[in-house]
Amino acid sequence: MFAFSRLRWSRPVIFIAILGLLAFSESDDVFREYNLKYLDDIFTQISDPLQATRVYYQALEQLKLPTEVNFDRLKRLEGDVEDIFSDRDREQYRALPTHAARVKFMLYFWRREDMTPATEVNERLIEHYQRLAYVRQAFPAFNKRGYDDRGAIYVRYGPPDERVISPETGYCNAMETWAYYKFGKPVTFDFIDKGDGFRLAMRFDEGVKVGDQLSRWQAIGELLDRRKHLSTTWFAMRTAWDQYEHEPIGMQRKLLLLDQVISEQSERILVARKQLPITTTDVFKDQKPLPFTARAAWFRDSDLQHTFLLYFSVRRRDIIDADEANLHCRAAIKWSDQRLITSTMDSIAVPLMNGSGAEILSGGWQFHVGPGSYILALELQNPAGIQHSSKTFIAETGPTDSHTLQLSSVIFASRIDSMDAMVPGSIVRNGLRILPLAIDKLPADQPVFIYFELYNLQVDSNNESFFELEYSVERGAGGGLAGLLNRINPFSGKKDRISLKEVRREKGSRRPIFFQFDFRNLLTGQYTLTVRVKDHYSNIVRERQVQFALTD
Repeated sequence: MFAFSRLRWSRPVIFIAILGLLAFSESDDVFREYNLKYLDDIFTQISDPLQATRVYYQALEQLKLPTEVNFDRLKRLEGDVEDIFSDRDREQYRALPTHAARVKFMLYFWRREDMTPATEVNERLIEHYQRLAYVRQAFPAFNKRGYDDRGAIYVRYGPPDERVISPETGYCNAMETWAYYKFGKPVTFDFIDKGDGFRLAMRFDEGVKVGDQLSRWQAIGELLDRRKHLSTTWFAMRTAWDQYEHEPIGMQRKLLLLDQVISEQSERILVARKQLPITTTDVFKDQKPLPFTARAAWFRDSDLQHTFLLYFSVRRRDIIDADEANLHCRAAIKWSDQRLITSTMDSIAVPLMNGSGAEILSGGWQFHVGPGSYILALELQNPAGIQHSSKTFIAETGPTDSHTLQLSSVIFASRIDSMDAMVPGSIVRNGLRILPLAIDKLPADQPVFIYFELYNLQVDSNNESFFELEYSVERGAGGGLAGLLNRINPFSGKKDRISLKEVRREKGSRRPIFFQFDFRNLLTGQYTLTVRVKDHYSNIVRERQVQFALTD
């Protein structure tokens, strides 16, 4: 349970609150507009997921004002998330010194939990409050949460796959056992009616009332018989009951032997529960993952204008029903607190493998922003194969010094063409169409391009720069005995490193650079590409490294 004391209002806080209230118009009050008392009311009043998500975030922003009613709303909100907070979340939240900081944490928490970070709709938020609405009606209790322990498990893991209900008898309290099969092996929870709601039990027989030994034996046997199909642990307990039932021993001895088995198997159940995640979602329970790799790269357009390139690659063999697939791609950029800045959506047809198709599909998007820290999000969906996956990156702009040499990110590309070429999924920079390649395992038999940009090269009186480029590709440690023999064998024809240099004189202080590598003479294995640039006029050196692997 959360245990947060109400914050005392200092004079500066009161003054700030008054200013905030003066600046806050009645038309901005989403609680008044939608007739809401608490934030969970949003999801009973608004059925549209997008509108509900937007109103929820607006209400959270409004909750930052330290008023008495907002203190009450935050207390209710703490109960809303109590059962899905991790220990780390709870520790961080409790350490926050102000009301506004705690509200800000709630904003961050829900944006972090968003299953579709490249869209405005927060499906996980919607699902959670749908679960809350259900449990507060189905499993009510007089506590801060508004539901009993059955509701807590439902909020965390959704509806059980199986639910066994045993009504109250003269020898047993009312009892329920829930079974979940989505964790790879059955996991069960036992709830006993304690009079003030159903409580999660350590052992299923906690609800068996004290009575004569024969009645207790029969009551336990009936409970086990109704649950023996749920898992091997339940089956083992029922099997033990059957065995001792026919043993020629006294009832007290039977109960003692059975109690030992129940203790052992109950411990197995508790261990299985402890291995579960804090919470799970059913938002994409029917969706299979779509394996893909993604990268984020930084480029500079001007001193105050930067570009993030978000790009992906997916192997055709990982796309289910690839011949009929049409990948839906959505990319977005957010502020560091997860607020959405902008998003874009595209659709890419998966080519047929008839000689014109590609084994690897790639695509990318550019986002133009000012200096700062951002979050990039990318989602891929394959409706034909019912697949979905997403990735996020923390991205920061590069140095903003406009006087000394700067080097952008270095990216791989499968194609670099002129603007006239039609290349689906390509991005345009400096009059070039670039098809970025996000995979970290490159085929050794196929050439690959690298692309990067130089900024703030020093120029002479003729506006001409003078710089040196060095490319080195070096194999990492390892490779086993076979790799060692290849390296020392003068007849193998295979190398484990490449080093190339070139000196250039170019017009202007800014230059895009691309180069094609042929790795066919390299051994397979892990490699590091180092790009080093030296500005001869300023004598400044910059370098970037990229890790990758070469495969057969």
